[in-house]
Amino acid sequence: MKIGVLTSSYPQFKHDNAGIFVYNLVKKIASKKSIQQCVITPHSKESKFFEEKQRYKVFRFPYFFPLSLQKLCYGAGIVKNIKQNKFLILLIPCFLIAEILSLLIVSKKESFDLIHAHWIIPQGVIAYLCKIILKTPYIVSIHGSDILAANNPLFQKICKVVLSNADSVTANSGKTTKIASSIVNKNIETIPMGVDLDLFHTPLIIKEKMDQRERLQILFVGRLIDLKGVNYLLDAIVKVQAIYPDIVLKIIGDGPEKSGLQERVKDLGIKKNVTFGGVVPNYKLPGIYRDSDIFVIPSIVNENGETEGLGIVTLEAMACGTPVIGTNVGGIPDIIKDRITGLLVEEKNGKAIADSILEIIQNTSLRDDMCKNAHQLVQERFSWDVIARRFLKLYKKIL
Repeated sequence: MKIGVLTSSYPQFKHDNAGIFVYNLVKKIASKKSIQQCVITPHSKESKFFEEKQRYKVFRFPYFFPLSLQKLCYGAGIVKNIKQNKFLILLIPCFLIAEILSLLIVSKKESFDLIHAHWIIPQGVIAYLCKIILKTPYIVSIHGSDILAANNPLFQKICKVVLSNADSVTANSGKTTKIASSIVNKNIETIPMGVDLDLFHTPLIIKEKMDQRERLQILFVGRLIDLKGVNYLLDAIVKVQAIYPDIVLKIIGDGPEKSGLQERVKDLGIKKNVTFGGVVPNYKLPGIYRDSDIFVIPSIVNENGETEGLGIVTLEAMACGTPVIGTNVGGIPDIIKDRITGLLVEEKNGKAIADSILEIIQNTSLRDDMCKNAHQLVQERFSWDVIARRFLKLYKKIL
C-alpha cells in the first residue's frame, strides 16, 4: 500500500518542531512493513529537497525564487504569517500551483493508492483536484485551526466541497468534529494526534519535589499568539506571587505576541517571576515538563473564532507526570476532565487560573490522583501506537 502524505508543515531539519505530529504519525506507520509513504511538503531555505528514509520518502517542493523569499509556510503558520506580512499573500498562487504540480508528478511516479491530506486548506483542496484528475481516493485530517474559524461563507463552501468528496474525514477533537459535521452531512471520525511516549514519559512517581522546592515553577509551552491566552496566565501569576513570592512562570515558545507579553510583565511588576525560554527543540521538552510543578494551557476563543484544536503539549505534560490546568475551550475538554485528569477553568479568567494553581499546590491528594489518571489516559488513548492503528484501519477500509 502506497500513501501520499500532503502537508504544509513538516520538520525542516533535525530537531525542528514544525509539523512534528505529522512526522510522528508517518514514522509510526512506516514501522508497518506493508505500508510505504511519500511526504509532499513545502521547501524552505533550511531544508533539503529530498530525503529517503526506511519505507518513506520526503519531497519538498519549491514555490518561489529566490528560495530565501519562501516565507509563506512554517513559523506561525500560513494564516498568521500573512497577517504579519500582507505581501506574502502574493505567494499563494505560486504555492498552490507548485503544490498541485508536485503532487501530480510524485503521484505519477509513485502510483499512490491513497492520499492523506493534513488540513482542509490548501491540502484538502489539492487532494480533491488530484482525485478529479487521477481518481486517487483521499482522506482529510482536520487539525482545528483549519475549521474552528469557519465563519466565512466562501470558506465554508470550500470546506463542504472538499469534505463531501473525501473518502474519509478525521478530526482531532470532539469540538472540531462537531463544527465539521455542521458544515457537511458526513460521518467524521475523531482521531487525535498522539504523544511520543518513548520521548515523553516519566516513572509514575508523585511530585514530592513540589513540597520541597524553594521556587515553584509554572510552565507554558506554545506559540505566542493571541488565542493562547498567555495574558490571562500573567494575571494569575500576579495573584499567586502575592502568596508565594518566589514562584516562577517559564514561557517556552515564540511568536508575534512575545514583545507585548514582555512589556506586560514589566507593567504588572512580575519581571522576577517570569522567564521567556524561546523555542526549545522537542527532545529537550521532557526535562522541562518534569522539572515543572504545574503546566497551564490558558487558551481562549479569539475575535475571529479561532481556538485550541486539541493541545498536544497538554498531553506531553501529562505523560511526563506534571499536573495540568486548562481552559474549557476547543479540544481541551477532550483531554482535561475536571478534577479527574486536571483542572478545567473558564477562559479569560486570571483569577480562576490563580485559584487552580493554588489548589494544586495545597491539595496534594487531588494533585496525585489527577497525575495518575492523566498518565493512564495518555497511555490508553493518545500513544502513537494507538493512533497509528486507527489510521491504518481507516486506510485499509477505504482500499
